[in-house]
Amino acid sequence: MKPIIGIVSRPGITKNDSLVHSVEESYKNAVIRFGGIPIVILPQQDVIFHTTKTEDMSKMNDEEIDSLNRILSLCDGFIIPGGYRVYEYDYYVCKYAKDNNIPILGICAGMQTMCSIDNPECTNILIEEENHFKEDDSTHSIDVIKNTLLYEILNTNKIEVNSYHRYKVSDSGIYKVSANSDNCIEAIEYPENNFYLGVQWHPEKTIETDINSKKIFIKFINSTQKK
Repeated sequence: MKPIIGIVSRPGITKNDSLVHSVEESYKNAVIRFGGIPIVILPQQDVIFHTTKTEDMSKMNDEEIDSLNRILSLCDGFIIPGGYRVYEYDYYVCKYAKDNNIPILGICAGMQTMCSIDNPECTNILIEEENHFKEDDSTHSIDVIKNTLLYEILNTNKIEVNSYHRYKVSDSGIYKVSANSDNCIEAIEYPENNFYLGVQWHPEKTIETDINSKKIFIKFINSTQKK
């Protein structure tokens, strides 16, 4: 039976000024390509997310948490996508996955969210060494650390990745760093869980051309298969 993969939605606005919650096609297509069933995880708060600052939002109440739990219970795995802002429900999904040992893949801002659920001070550090935000599809190399899940997946100590981020995380000592470059942590994992992996780049954008991107999604989807 195909696993159900919940993809956390991102708020936005269309060209016609309609406010939406959506996921990019690339995430949905990657899940389908490698054997999963994608569903969208929507926040359960009656809030206009696009126009409301995170600090101005009320915390989720018990009813909203219960509703979100019902959605999460349907999923065999989660993807926390990139984005410009993250919200309480992003952190909640990450913690739910960690506490229940459910496979989760965090991408770009999603990785930074995964890092911060136990230590909020380790995120939102402006990159000064080099601008890692590149508008085109240019790449840079990262070093993959041995004896990590990421190294097990890729079986190499250096790969080329795309880069769309201006901020980085510090080593909190809670998660295991599995890749880095230019004084920047590029991947983290939580070894106690079956699959809890965050990457700073966007493998979903290169599954057509990059074997390493394919390997990450294959391993992720395989890890969600019920034994």
